[in-house]
Amino acid sequence: MSELTATWPCPECDERVPLTAYVKSSDTIRDETGKVTGITLTPEVDTAPAVAHMVDAHAWTPTT
Repeated sequence: MSELTATWPCPECDERVPLTAYVKSSDTIRDETGKVTGITLTPEVDTAPAVAHMVDAHAWTPTT
C-alpha cells in the first residue's frame, strides 16, 4: 500500500494533527489511444490520531 501524510486542523484549537492515509486501490484512466490521462485513488485514512487529540486535549468522549 502507498502511504500519504497530511494534517487535520483541529476545530477546537487549530492544532495541525498529523494523519496517515493509505491508497487502498487505484485505477488508471486512459484515452482511446492508450495514453494515461488521469488516475483515481481510493484512500483509507487512519483517524486514530485525530480522535486521540480530541480525547487528550479537549476531554472529548468518542461515540460509537
